[in-house]
Parts: sequence; C-alpha cells; structure tokens
Amino acid sequence: MEPETKKARLESGPPETDAITNPTCRVDNQYDDISCDSSPVTKETDNKEVRSSNSQTEDVKFVKETDVGILCYINDLPGCHGVIKQRYSDFIVNEVDVNGKVVELTKLEVDKISEEKVQDEEEESFKLPEDVMKTLLALSSESESEMAPAFINLESMDDKELRTKYHQTIKSKFPGLDSSTVTQDEKKVIKVVKKANTKMKNRWKNEWPAGRGNYCQFVLYKENRDTMSAINDIARFLSVNRNIFQYAGTKDKRAKTSQEITVYRMFAERLEELNTRMKYMHFGNYRYVNEPLRLGKCQGNKFTIVLRNITGDDETLDKSMMSLKEKGFINYFGMQRFGTTSIPTHHIGRAVLKNDYEEAVNLILKPRPGETGKIVECRQCWERNKDPVEALIGLPNQNAIEKTILKELKSNKHNFCNAFQKIARNTKLMYLHAYQSYLWNSVASQRIKQHGLQPVIGDLVLTEEIQELHEIIGDLVLTEEIQELHESEDSENKDINIIQPIVLDDKNVSQYSILDVVLPLPGHDVTYPENQVRKWYETLLAGDGLTLDSFKHKIKSLSLPGAYRKIVIKPGDVGWKLYRYNDVNVELALSDLDRLQKKAEPSFEQDGQFKALKIEMTLPSSCYATMALREVLKIDTSASYQSTLNVT
Repeated sequence: MEPETKKARLESGPPETDAITNPTCRVDNQYDDISCDSSPVTKETDNKEVRSSNSQTEDVKFVKETDVGILCYINDLPGCHGVIKQRYSDFIVNEVDVNGKVVELTKLEVDKISEEKVQDEEEESFKLPEDVMKTLLALSSESESEMAPAFINLESMDDKELRTKYHQTIKSKFPGLDSSTVTQDEKKVIKVVKKANTKMKNRWKNEWPAGRGNYCQFVLYKENRDTMSAINDIARFLSVNRNIFQYAGTKDKRAKTSQEITVYRMFAERLEELNTRMKYMHFGNYRYVNEPLRLGKCQGNKFTIVLRNITGDDETLDKSMMSLKEKGFINYFGMQRFGTTSIPTHHIGRAVLKNDYEEAVNLILKPRPGETGKIVECRQCWERNKDPVEALIGLPNQNAIEKTILKELKSNKHNFCNAFQKIARNTKLMYLHAYQSYLWNSVASQRIKQHGLQPVIGDLVLTEEIQELHEIIGDLVLTEEIQELHESEDSENKDINIIQPIVLDDKNVSQYSILDVVLPLPGHDVTYPENQVRKWYETLLAGDGLTLDSFKHKIKSLSLPGAYRKIVIKPGDVGWKLYRYNDVNVELALSDLDRLQKKAEPSFEQDGQFKALKIEMTLPSSCYATMALREVLKIDTSASYQSTLNVT
C-alpha cells in the first residue's frame, strides 16, 4: 500500500458498520498504524463453506483458516514458507506449573524417600525374576474381558519360604492381582489372577502409609500421543479407573511433551515399572502431595519448535521474530480446535445448539476422505441407507464415538438426541466449544479490522486485581479451562462467575493497551462489550438461526457459560536461531528424554541444502503456538495444507 493511501485511510478512520464482512487485514508493527484490505477473501465455493448458514453443510476438502475466522496479522512483513511439525520431534512442549517453574523429566527412578513403604527388609530385598515381572505386568494391563490367570513355575516349588516371598512381593507390587499356590500336573505352581477394581480400591485404602499425601505427582513424558489417550493407556495397563488421574491441561498429540500428572493413592514404583513396558511414554520425578492437580492449574507452556525448509532472507525472518517478541500475535483459536477432517467440529456444535441432533449425528457419521479400514464402510453404509445394524458390522472399538452412536440407534433408530447424548461428555463439549471458538475468531478479526490494535470505548478488560482474585479461588483467568471447570459436574469452583470485566469509557480507555482487552467466548454468563462487538456476535448467530440465548441449552450439560479471552498475546522468553541441514530426517532439537539419554546436541551443516528456524517461547494456557508461528510464516497453518509442504 502506498504511504499516501495509508495516511488517507487513517485520517478518515475505520468505516462504521455493524455488518460482518470477510476482510483480509494486516496490522503493521506499531499498534497505532493499521493497514487493512476490506476486499472479500476469495471464495472457493467448489470445495468449502465460507460462511455458516441454516442450509445443509456443504462438502469440504479440508478446513482452511479463512473458514474459521482466522484472517488478520499483527505485522505487515512479507511471509515465508516453512513446514510446521514435519516431524513430531520438531514440536517440544514443557508445561509451566502454577509457580512458574518449567516441568522437565530429569529422572526416571523412584526417589528413596518417596518409595518407602510399610514392609520389612526381607521383602524389600527380594526381587522377582525379569520374565515373571513381564508376565505380571502383562496380566495387570489386560482388560477384564481378556484376563486369564498366569501360572509361575519354579524349580523349588516345594520351598514354602520361597513361595511366601513370591506371594508377598506380588501382593506388594501388584495390588490389582491375587496369587495362590495350586497343584497343576502334580506340581505346585503359583496362580495369579486379576482382582476386581472395587477390591483393589479397598486394598489401597487399607495399606496406604499414614502421614503420606494421598496423591502421587509425577512427570509424564509422551511422544505422538494426546494426553487423554496416554492416560487411558496408563489406566488400562494398571487396571485402574482413568478418573483417578488428574492434570492441569492437555498437550499436543504430534509433539514430545512433558507435563505433571497426579494419581490417587498409587505407589510411585508402580509407575516406574511402566518405563520398560509402555512405548512412547516415560515417567519420573515422583513425589507425594496432598492435593490433586486441577484443570487450569498451570501458567502455560514452554515451546521449542523447529520450522523446516524455511524460505525467505535471514533479515526478514529476524524482523518477523522481533515483531513477535515485541508486539505479539492475535490470540486466535488454532486449527486443531476445528478438527483435521473434512467435517469441521464447529458445524457439529452448531447443529447441537440448534437442537438438530439428526444433523449432528449425520455429520459425525458422514464419509470423509483420507480414512481407511472398516470405518470407511461404516460411513458409506450410513450415508446409503441409514441402517445402524449394517453400519456396525465389523466396526472396531477404536471408533468409539461412531460405535456408541450406532449402538444407541440400533435400539431406537430415530432417537438422535439420545444417541448423541451417549457419547463421552468431553467429546460433546468439544463440538460446542469449537462453535464458540469459530464465533470468537470471526469477531476478533472484525474487531481488529474496524478498530485496529487500540482499546476503544465499550471494550472489556480484566484488571490485574481481578486476575489475582481469580487465581486465589483456584483458576487462571482468560482461558477456556475456566469454562470447562465451570461446566464440570464435580466442580468445586461454582463461584467462578464472580469475575466481572470492566467496561472501558472515555475516562479510563487511555489507561489500557490492546494487551488488556478481552473478547467474550460467547455464553449465557458473560458480559458483552458495550459497542458494535455485541451486534457482531448477534449477526453471526442469526445467520445460523441462533441467538445469544441459545447457549442456555435446555439440556443442562450442554449449556455454555462462556469465558473471556485476550485478543493479543505477547509471548515470553522468545529466542530464535537459523540453522542449515541436509538430512530431512535428522532431529534438530533435544527433548527431556534425549537429554536424560545424554544424546549429543544436533549438529548443523554450514552449507546445508535446507534452512531451519528454531524458536523458543513461553505462552499462557490455552494459547495456540501455531497462531504465533503464523505471524512469522504468513501461510495457512492447517494440517492438511502443511502436509503439502513436507519434504520427503
């Protein structure tokens, strides 16, 4: 844009309108210098739905940023090409705990003090043979439907003292197993079977040492696994209910991550033994604490990210990184929020808010490109004849959402509401939260287009005093974790709605910056800005046949109270470095486990064929690192688009 044109626009001010448009806008390095292009984003109507509406959802090939309201940038620098997560090892995440300490896996062994148990020295000194340990670990990890007894044969089974040591050690190390001596083929052997969970819980209660904290807190290191899947696997291996585990936040799947977990009354050495049993997960840094972790009880995450196959000159990259460090980025909900298939999750959420459960179910079961296996036949069958019995044939348990819905429809083919209600509560809320996120992104883009990066009268802010008060009652402010806590069935923080934002007026607007301004994640228990912004929410909702009152759902578990989210976030501890390399498969950053295994720092080729940008930064909870990276790259961050950039 020519300087004269930019100046003319600034002097005339932003156009006054209540309409929601599709702007392509950029905001220059200075918060008071805006460059916006209000021409419509190019619509590719043959492969995507640009605007939500009451009509049937159109087929999409994949979801783009423009489909979910991600339109603007902070800076006006030219972008560059670069691959995000070409390898999952390029994305390393370390949780930052509530005290600001970076969570790291630094040891795998149980500390001598932490592993003390009520037992005599003779029992402690006896070790089960390695093959027996593997057998017992396998038995303890089996589901109830798979479990069969294990038999231990010893050369000296007539030695009662030796058998007693085996029974005592099994009893101590595997509270979920029962052992007994039986006769098999005229020989005495030790038979080991799995206990029922109820018996196991009572056993823990009776044996837990007096004076010890009720929770074992440990660091979970995982690779290429999401947090919930990891916890489900751990619970399955240990034959315990997954609900005894707690965490402060979920971490990325395609990444190497370290975070703290608490588990109710579990000996640390039971977790330690899993280090040799479970793939892509490691456990360590154990301690016993009195209170469990709660969702939101962390300050954020530290990221170490490698962007591969970077183009663009080094000077421009340095300027882009300096802008990210000094000015921050627009705090959009990232593409992960909306799913990775051709069916955006917010479309399902929209259908639920409209009480159109048939549409929601059909979207969940709709065929989508790129899938393989029995789920493809299942979806095709449902689309063809809507027969749940036929669609269920051969469908594996891993497709839990689809299987749950179809099993319920098998009982009552037309009760789509009940079928949707049968799926896991977190999954149902995921769809609803995605629709809220779509609205937030769209309004944030319009807010920046209309008013730039300055506070205006009617905006909302949350002061430091309010944030401190909110931390005292047990949550961190400005995250959707607040909303999830408020919605949770066992929430101990029902007074969360005492947090009220301040509405800016002509007397206090000059006291704040854009870094203080928040937009509501729409819900039935939030305050809306007292300016055009409220109208923008209403206009978007009206286009989908909804109103602000729609978030007060007639099914209580589907009601959404809402939350507040900062428009702009400035990362902390920002650092970066450019490297050259030749091998596209070489790892370019070290994880906690790499350091524990004393791997050498990655070496870089001075005249390498490819260029990589290594970035370190810390972000608050619920912020998306990909949205920070997009300020540097200026390209679509969706997984489907990024996969087209991979160098193989």
